[in-house]
Amino acid sequence: MPALYWTATAWTLAIVHGKGDMGLVSELPVPVAMMERALALDEPWKEGALHEFFLSYLATRTPAEGGGPAAARVHYERALALSMNKTLGPHVAWAEGVLVAAQDRAAFVALLEQVLAADPDASPPHRLVNVLAQRRARLLLDHLDDLFL
Repeated sequence: MPALYWTATAWTLAIVHGKGDMGLVSELPVPVAMMERALALDEPWKEGALHEFFLSYLATRTPAEGGGPAAARVHYERALALSMNKTLGPHVAWAEGVLVAAQDRAAFVALLEQVLAADPDASPPHRLVNVLAQRRARLLLDHLDDLFL
């Protein structure tokens, strides 16, 4: 599972950061298929990490492409359930992927302020990922006017 997950994650990030390279972009179905296989093999792996991936991915897709807010919400809720609501990353992914697309500034701000108010030390095993989620939340809030009309 770690090799499958981390390979697909790195590959997807390379594609996201290399959108100008259409050859690279055309490879996107491969890491997505790897993540789908990982989900089929071990759905609760790493307390919802696979669901967090699909939350972010499906938020960028239209309903016709199998994505959109409804599809993303399924993975958002499952990621929170599997982590027993101890990780902040799904909230940041939801805000960034769904609330920005919906241009729901009030919900975006409220959710990210909730992320920033959380104590990252409340769950020591999740401290690093929560601190990183809080940093991302702060960055997103600092760029509100770039994200919302």
